[in-house]
Amino acid sequence: MKTSTFKIAIVDDEADARGLIRLLLKDYFPEMEVVCDTGDFSLACREITKLQPELLFLDVEMPGGSGFELLEGLPEQPPAVIFTTAHDKYAIRAIKAAAADYVLKPLSSSEFRASVEKVKACLLKTQRAEDLAFHKRAYAHISKIAVPTLNGLDFLEIEDILYLEADSNYTNIYLPARKEVVCRTLAQFETELAPFGFLRTHHKYLIHLKKVKHYSKGKGGGCITLENNALIPVSARKKSEFFRYFVY
Repeated sequence: MKTSTFKIAIVDDEADARGLIRLLLKDYFPEMEVVCDTGDFSLACREITKLQPELLFLDVEMPGGSGFELLEGLPEQPPAVIFTTAHDKYAIRAIKAAAADYVLKPLSSSEFRASVEKVKACLLKTQRAEDLAFHKRAYAHISKIAVPTLNGLDFLEIEDILYLEADSNYTNIYLPARKEVVCRTLAQFETELAPFGFLRTHHKYLIHLKKVKHYSKGKGGGCITLENNALIPVSARKKSEFFRYFVY
């Protein structure tokens, strides 16, 4: 699996504090790249604007300006910020400034690691959403999906697919006039078809949202009727996600 690399900026007038953050990142998050390491307020503003790091470790009290003033001078979409300071009196202001976290000096390795893990999870979630949006834009013109057969590949019109059903390591693909049995898991199709309006409503079913005709209340999360009158169950945990796609 590809490891996501995030650019890091460290802004603190104490060289020892910056060095410790570097060391902790090297020990726990070697995939992260420090692109800015400075105690100079003016230089920090220029470098962050130029290099656009995803995460900023920021002290509050510095010569030349405070960490809050630095944030105010950054572009509209600043990086995620973890304040690192010896003063707990700024915590409320940090929350109002939408800081990702607030860690007191002297830095504890366990607290530091937990803080970065939390922010990293948010960054990864944002990255995946952006990747999916890019994928959807880039491949919006493609209307077919390739499925393996004994002799090669069949290309199915995505628009024609009504739903897919898991069958162990196989998947049944239901089209208006026929069923295709493919030696691939439903999870693989779920990832590939998500940008085209498909939703996993149940551990066994992946439906084409455009083909939904009716919803019935019932056990668990209820039941969906598709255009071909197929009845597809909805799990209780998927019910709210399903309804987010519709205006009602």
